[in-house]
Amino acid sequence: MKGSNDTTDPNWGIQLSNNAKSEAMAVVAVGALIANLPIVTLINMYGPRYMFTVVGLFGAVATACVPIALRTGWYWFLFIRVLQGIAFAGDMATFGSFMNYWTYFKQNAFFTSTLCVYVQLAPVFTNPISGLICGSSVGWPGIYYVHSVVAAILFIIFFFTYRNFPDEHPRVSQVEREKIARGRDLGIDYTKRIPYKAILSSPAAWAVFIGGLGNFAGINLLYQFSPTYLNKTKIK
Repeated sequence: MKGSNDTTDPNWGIQLSNNAKSEAMAVVAVGALIANLPIVTLINMYGPRYMFTVVGLFGAVATACVPIALRTGWYWFLFIRVLQGIAFAGDMATFGSFMNYWTYFKQNAFFTSTLCVYVQLAPVFTNPISGLICGSSVGWPGIYYVHSVVAAILFIIFFFTYRNFPDEHPRVSQVEREKIARGRDLGIDYTKRIPYKAILSSPAAWAVFIGGLGNFAGINLLYQFSPTYLNKTKIK
């Protein structure tokens, strides 16, 4: 079958209603909310090297299962989307651990912005590649298989190159370790409880929560619905 730019072609996937699209996007957030506290706790206990790799590979497998789930039934598809949300829950906890143990305190803002650039960078890869795959003889299932393989490779690389602490990494020199350690306590205490009550009663924490909510609401609106907008308006 030759590739086609006609999005009504079956090669481009199953046509979903607007309500179905909204459900498919919303359940990812449900999965992330359900898994957030357990994954944060596990990352505090075992470190992100193992836990982020596990949830990442878990997400890669879930992504590969999307075509099968969508053909099997709508609720199976939503279930897989929830699993993808569970995998997503490891992102911010890993960022926090990295910032706490790996960054020089004068460069916190730089590393925070660098770590979060994936939000803008990922669609640069995902959108055009997905369009090319849909327009090829491979068809829409190939999108999920390709992204699953790429994700699995990246998380395996992460596992072999990352360490939970600078002292554990063979390629970090003593000079670098001393610089990272300035102005912070690098003591390992996985049993220390997270002060949730103090966090939830802090006006500063709520300001960050509200700001993050507005930020990601705008980002999700742009990145999730831009392809639909371009399709419906026939912009090429």
